[in-house]
Amino acid sequence: MRKRVGTGVLLALLVTVAAGCAKIPDVTETNPQHQSGTGLNETPVTLHVYNTLGETVSMERAEEYIRRTMPNVTIESTYEIAPKMENAQLAAVRGGGGPEILYTQDYYTYVQNGYLKDLTSEPFLKNYMISALSDAEVGGKVYALPVGNGYISGLMVNQRLLTELGYELPQTQDEFVELCGRLQESREETGVRAYAFGMLYDERAALGAMPFFLDAYTDSAYVQWLSQYRRDPSSVSFQDPAFVRVLQELEELKALGLCQSSDFLTSDSQNLQEVIRGDALMCSVSYVDFAVRFEDKLTEVNGVPSFRVAKDGRQIYVPAEDFVFIPYMGKTRGESWLATNGDWYLGINANVADEATLQASRLYLEYVASTEFAPEYYSASVPAGATTYYRRDDTLEYSFFQERHPEVYQCLTENSIIKNPYQFYGSSLFTFSLRHYLCDQKYYAGLSGGSAYKDIGTAEDILAVLEDYRITGQNPYEVPDRVVGYTEKEYGYVRIYSRSNESALGNLLADAMREYTGAELAVVNAGALTAGLEAGEITESDLATAMLYGLSNHVVTVRCKGANLISILSTNNLVSTVRV
Repeated sequence: MRKRVGTGVLLALLVTVAAGCAKIPDVTETNPQHQSGTGLNETPVTLHVYNTLGETVSMERAEEYIRRTMPNVTIESTYEIAPKMENAQLAAVRGGGGPEILYTQDYYTYVQNGYLKDLTSEPFLKNYMISALSDAEVGGKVYALPVGNGYISGLMVNQRLLTELGYELPQTQDEFVELCGRLQESREETGVRAYAFGMLYDERAALGAMPFFLDAYTDSAYVQWLSQYRRDPSSVSFQDPAFVRVLQELEELKALGLCQSSDFLTSDSQNLQEVIRGDALMCSVSYVDFAVRFEDKLTEVNGVPSFRVAKDGRQIYVPAEDFVFIPYMGKTRGESWLATNGDWYLGINANVADEATLQASRLYLEYVASTEFAPEYYSASVPAGATTYYRRDDTLEYSFFQERHPEVYQCLTENSIIKNPYQFYGSSLFTFSLRHYLCDQKYYAGLSGGSAYKDIGTAEDILAVLEDYRITGQNPYEVPDRVVGYTEKEYGYVRIYSRSNESALGNLLADAMREYTGAELAVVNAGALTAGLEAGEITESDLATAMLYGLSNHVVTVRCKGANLISILSTNNLVSTVRV
């Protein structure tokens, strides 16, 4: 079996959610070097871009911005399914050509072979979040913008069980495969499986296996077969070579205990419990689900954080220290051997030498840097009548809080992993280091049961601080007066997941408003299956479709009933800005 890292087709679609709903900013007002009329801008330029199917909307917005800013630039986009697009692009670049704008999941291959321009000194990087750029840093340099970061995902491993079985945590993929094989061989004796499954599996469209080992995710022919099957099951043949090839690979995975036939969907919660009980050594899980379904459920037993689980007909408490979360999405560094290279990266082809083409390429990336969302989490459930704010301000000026509201600044910095804070996500700072808390609380953005700002005042106090920040103009953007938008789409009770577009300012405001309204909150994983949604619930795509954006992409969304919104905002002098 090829031990090639799989890419996960669904991740490609997430870029559409991120970039496709963004309002185009007028960066020409603050970036005079890109204003039309200069000598370089008068030179006709054609930029070629390869994109995955489903990216049409987001790329069209980029093209619209380029046309408006540099009328001399033409963009020619070629759309193809992700694996086929990647193969064609890489072959062209290796031959000394290829599109000027490179869009890839195989970032480190491009960097190691010198296929990407060094972007480290580009001014537009200041618009991009540090937490996102750190994912693209190689040897202290940045060669591309991480875009479409789906979610932080990885393996939850029962370390105590691993030790009891006489094994050590694998350090390479080969060691991992060897471990799985040994576990499978001794399964009847130990009763322990290598892997628990929370999978989409259909006996007709076999898609169940440990994701980064299943080559089906990067098999162009199979992806086409599956797309056709989903559109019209009667139109495909199960003797198709692409499908047969995947079935054969699944058999190989079954031999390792990494695939299991089933005709039902199992949940992340069930999988975690399997690992906690010791019935399976590990499972794949997103970090948000790991946090929500495991860490957030911990109870101290004799001073030891523990998880309660049913085993052999009784409730037991298992120490949390027995388990570890190993991320396998994001970075393909030597120490991150489980990485799927699941993110998408956007950079400039190193073969580009013409200055006018380089300028146009930089402008294209500047657009992305000004609008693309960073790979962070924020989720919430909103009952009808409750309010949720969304707002972008990725480069919050912390000096403002330090000088005018030191108590807020202390909260921002107290438990940050770095001395100079770069992002405050409501009540949690999410980074690829995964777990560092602000305000010394185990409280995740979007979860009920805690207040991230209890030490620095009430919800009204926070709102006053934020309003002070907004009206003083201390932030790097000229935030418009009309700071509130709303969605016209009505839901009785919804669970929403909006990935990555919540900002420092926006999440503070969102948390404050939720405490103000008493809204019940929950989290949906970015990879949540539609089949798992309850009646009246929506996915992140539904939410993105419903969102309205305002001036310069800084007004984002409020979702609520008008009367309730007016009542909530009346104490903050924002009523005049509300469109109801």
